[in-house]
Amino acid sequence: MVIDLNQHLLNLEKDHEDWQESLEEIYNFLKPLLHGQKGLIQKYKVRTKHDEHKKERIRLTTNQFLDLVNITNLDEEIHQYGKQIFKINRTFQNVLFHDYLRVIQYLVEIDSDQNLLTVLRVLNGEITSSAKTQSRFNSIIARIFSESAGQGNKSQAGDAAELIANTLLGSVGLIEGKHYRTQFKSRSGSDTDFAFPVVDDYKIQDVEVFMGVQISTNDRARLIGSELKEGGERYLFSCNGMSFSSKRIKDIGDQIISSFKNSNVKLICYEPEIRSEINRINKRPLGKEQRLDYLENFTVSFQSFAEKMQARYNYIFN
Repeated sequence: MVIDLNQHLLNLEKDHEDWQESLEEIYNFLKPLLHGQKGLIQKYKVRTKHDEHKKERIRLTTNQFLDLVNITNLDEEIHQYGKQIFKINRTFQNVLFHDYLRVIQYLVEIDSDQNLLTVLRVLNGEITSSAKTQSRFNSIIARIFSESAGQGNKSQAGDAAELIANTLLGSVGLIEGKHYRTQFKSRSGSDTDFAFPVVDDYKIQDVEVFMGVQISTNDRARLIGSELKEGGERYLFSCNGMSFSSKRIKDIGDQIISSFKNSNVKLICYEPEIRSEINRINKRPLGKEQRLDYLENFTVSFQSFAEKMQARYNYIFN
């Protein structure tokens, strides 16, 4: 795709619809240049070892946590650990969300793409002195960087949920590949995030515990159903109520709660959040009897779940 970038920059100064058409033309031209697996943002991440540095920070934080964890207060310990992980993720994502000028300056130094140099010159105010043009052009670059980083945020949330669950189990001596496995495959439905004990894919009859994980759970909880197969105990591990989660238990609808209860799917969650939701329901219990019964009898704190799995599986190869 070839466009007259300079002409479109001139159009950004106008107030009739030409500026919007030019804005979209510039966006459609620059997005494939910057975004995607072959885009320059990915090139920046590879050259600066962006993901490797983040993973190393997370690895060191996790190891330190496991060395110092107080296993008598696991719910709060895991909450603090999760906050650290999300802070690390946010630190690295902020570069891609907000510091795009520095990223493009770096790319210009290692790449001779003339269009990229033009982008940098516009961002630096070397081509246009118009605040209107500058603002509209900056919004294009911010939009592309935000879309790129936003896709990463979605995958990071899922990865963080699995990491937090892994670390909870590790805090009581359980080891992935020895006491449990992840991403168990079956012939129907989605892969299961966690399965106990370690069994080969498709041997569903040998799985005793299925566990799906989510950072934030609302009515999306119904999506977890295809992971939690019949024949074993079924759990949903949710970080609802923690400071880095966008949801509370109250955001899980009564219909979902009822289906969980009928299917004997237990909710593993932050203990203070479980208590908070029970207290909320007790203030206005009319019509909420089924929800209250689920909260009191089908929810499990992080501490209780970890201790249960430790007692059940820690004998393996010990």
